[in-house]
Amino acid sequence: MKYVFRKTLVFGIITLFICASVVPSNAIKPIVEKSYTILSASNTLYVGGNGPGNYTCIQDAINDALEGDTVFVYDDSSPYYELVRVDKSIQLIGENKETTIIDGLDKADINIVKIIADNVKLSGFTFQNVTRPDTQAVQIVNGNENIITDNIFTNNYCSIFIFPAGEEESDKNIISYNFIKDSGFHGIAIGSSSENLITKNIVHHCVFYNRYGGGISVSSGYNNIISYNDVKYNGVGISTRKSDNIVVKFNNVCENYVGIHNFVNKNNVEVVKNNIYQNRGKDCFHNYMHPSPKVNVNNNYWGRPMILPKIIPGLKYIYLFSIKIPINYDEYYKFPIYIPAPSIDFDRNPMKEPYDI
Repeated sequence: MKYVFRKTLVFGIITLFICASVVPSNAIKPIVEKSYTILSASNTLYVGGNGPGNYTCIQDAINDALEGDTVFVYDDSSPYYELVRVDKSIQLIGENKETTIIDGLDKADINIVKIIADNVKLSGFTFQNVTRPDTQAVQIVNGNENIITDNIFTNNYCSIFIFPAGEEESDKNIISYNFIKDSGFHGIAIGSSSENLITKNIVHHCVFYNRYGGGISVSSGYNNIISYNDVKYNGVGISTRKSDNIVVKFNNVCENYVGIHNFVNKNNVEVVKNNIYQNRGKDCFHNYMHPSPKVNVNNNYWGRPMILPKIIPGLKYIYLFSIKIPINYDEYYKFPIYIPAPSIDFDRNPMKEPYDI
């Protein structure tokens, strides 16, 4: 019995010794530099850096990605001079928004990033030098529920543009936490698209010939929300045109040429609880081309405490008649003729103190 016990004891000591000599070497985690795979290679493709299998071009990684994958772009090889087309539902993520740069080199003919898919997230980049007329740094075409967040846009003609091609809309997109400056025409422009959210962006110095162009522009859509943005030093801070159920709330709209301009030919535009002041031309101005528009301007701060309602000037275009313009031998287009007349709206409950936005 003693012999068996001693034999068992010796075997146990040897086993513990072997384990003690093996386990620590496997337990120590190797130091992984940023250029190597740090997430699962099955769903993340890497661009730049010097890791094994990393792509040189962003577009090559997108082409090889599958739906739901992430394309992660390192700043080691920045700036990237390429045109990028995102045609699948992926995340395109930059390592650092201040140093991961996609540059148009003032030569981009249309845009440097074009999104033609749903559920794309674009984050962590600087987009710059897309300066030719009618060009955009980032454009969403026929894409729904995309997110453009936490980027820098500088020195572009138009920084973010949502406009569908064909009859389909580009709806339910979110533009948030971007810093947009020095756009030659518009910082953010949305056309013929609905239920988009533009929130918590900084939009500065987007101006054309000292008074035109603007920070945020929405036209021909419905149920779009513009909220919690800092909009300063632009031509027109925020403009809505031919839109329905548009909400403009909790924005700083200051030191633009025109603060807010509403061109209304449909119902229901709300301008509520904003800071609107020190705009050089007009703080707020309305143009009406509808017999009974519903524009609610209320509870805004206008730069000083006010006891009486704030007067909002505007023009109302009164329909006179239409001119028939022939299209072909049996079709005509009716071109309406209007005459402008002065109109006045009121913010009946102006705030005495600015909002903390």
